[in-house]
Amino acid sequence: MQLQVIHDGLKQIEVLNSLPSGVTIADAGGFFLYANKSAAKILGYTEQELTGKHWSFLYYPADAEVLTAQMGELLSKGSWNGSVKMLTAKGDNKNMQLSLTVLPSGLVSCVFHSIDDIITQQLKLDDLKQAVASAMDGIALLDADGNYYYLNEKHITHFGYAKEEELLGRSWRIFYSEDEIKRIEEDLFPKMAKEGRWQGETTGIDINGKPIYQEITLTPLAHGGLICIMRNITEKKLRDNEIKKLALVASNTNNVVVITNTRQEIEWMNEKAESIFEEPLKAVAYTSFFDLLAKRNLSEDAAAALKQNIEKGEADKLDIQLQQNDEKKIWLSVSANQVLESSRIVNYVYLLMDVTESKEVQEKLFDALAKEKNLNDLKSHFVNLTSHEFRTPLTSIQSSIDIIKLLSERDGMLSKDKLTRHVHQMEEEVDRMKELMDNVLVLGKINSGRLDYKPKANSVSVMIEEALNSNRVKQFGKPILPKYTGQHRQIQCDSRLVGHVLHNLIINALKYSQNSPKSPSIDVLYGKDEMLFEITDFGIGIPADDQAYIFESFFRATNTQDISGTGLGLPIVKQFVELHKGKISFESELGVKTVFSLTLPN
Repeated sequence: MQLQVIHDGLKQIEVLNSLPSGVTIADAGGFFLYANKSAAKILGYTEQELTGKHWSFLYYPADAEVLTAQMGELLSKGSWNGSVKMLTAKGDNKNMQLSLTVLPSGLVSCVFHSIDDIITQQLKLDDLKQAVASAMDGIALLDADGNYYYLNEKHITHFGYAKEEELLGRSWRIFYSEDEIKRIEEDLFPKMAKEGRWQGETTGIDINGKPIYQEITLTPLAHGGLICIMRNITEKKLRDNEIKKLALVASNTNNVVVITNTRQEIEWMNEKAESIFEEPLKAVAYTSFFDLLAKRNLSEDAAAALKQNIEKGEADKLDIQLQQNDEKKIWLSVSANQVLESSRIVNYVYLLMDVTESKEVQEKLFDALAKEKNLNDLKSHFVNLTSHEFRTPLTSIQSSIDIIKLLSERDGMLSKDKLTRHVHQMEEEVDRMKELMDNVLVLGKINSGRLDYKPKANSVSVMIEEALNSNRVKQFGKPILPKYTGQHRQIQCDSRLVGHVLHNLIINALKYSQNSPKSPSIDVLYGKDEMLFEITDFGIGIPADDQAYIFESFFRATNTQDISGTGLGLPIVKQFVELHKGKISFESELGVKTVFSLTLPN
């Protein structure tokens, strides 16, 4: 008999050790008499380490106090169930589902198992429910009969309802017309059954009977129900319809139309735009519109101005210039218009009109007006010039004539020296007037485009010698010896115009260095591809503030008031040099020297 009891006890222990739940048995004082293998494994101890210990060491002191207070319920009812946090051997705690039972012997059995995974799954489920409830898309669950048993807030408000209770238990058919119901049942559902899912567009009806365009995804559930995910695309649909209408009109207009999204990426453009930008829509779709404009050499300033208009929401027209593949430049008048959806910008529509022809007409008009203004300025300067520059030599000539007459009447006969002196003075003034008139006539020919240009082979040294042997140069009485470097040769040029250039620069060098003991110098370099002339004077120099204007008509430096001049010589020189595809520049140090450098191609 005793052996049978022992055998039965061992058998019971073997059964308890095979259980996945932890099992402990404690005496009335709360000390463990037994712990199965699962209890030891769950808590991280050995069975021997648990045996003889008081149950309270497995709990935080506060939790142990709560459990001790509940022992009265256990003793009176014989059992207690609940969830608790138990400490493991590692010092962490686990959530346990606990069941306490008072055995007939007075001992207390405890059966427990971890519910951490269940709690984690519940938290995930709670998060999922919250995510579904707050989703931007409408989400609903339907039973096998097509009745709603769950709807999130978006699905409810999508159709104009306020509470879930208004729709629970009702069929999805209340949201559709008879024709749409027929289409869904005869077309959509068979496809869903065949493919395991259906996604597409439907047209529903809200609580007020207004149509609602929607994208829906239907997924069948194992029990015969459905998951319906829905997105309201009514505003998008209406906007797309408007864009289609706009596209239809834009396709038949001569103006350029480009539609972009809010990131300025091209969504659509008409054939005229493809022609102007020389790119097909498929090549530039969803690329930056501003990158396309930059590719056509839109200036950074124009791009910034256009972006500023967009940011301000202005539709003011802005003229921009682009360059096509053949380097032809075109002008476009562009305006940017916002497309709004619920007070939110969803698209930009750019309207561009080719105004190249009108721009060219406008520029020609401006050029004509500028030339007219320049002509009026020239006339005004000429009047001022004749009142001063012509009057001075004429006065000098008249004075010489009066003196000759006076001396002739008084003495009856003039000495040769006196007569020569006055005649020489009159000759100088006549030369000065002639030079002035020549400059005015030349400037007039340049401005009217009637200047003759007849290049042929000419000797550089001959042209320089002719300039140096003019009466006007000889009047200064300073010898100038040109210096030549390189192999002498002829160049293709108009000798009359280049001679005028050399003569003018030499006269200026002499005129503005009269008080210098040093004569001006002329250096000529025969280069490989061009001729270089340097004419240097050691005179008054050009003030730094005046140097930027030295080639402008009628401009004279501020330190030349006591030296005669018209301000026409250097502008004419520059025109003649550029007519030969040459260049002219200068360097000047006030009160020291001025060097004019002239290059002409061979």
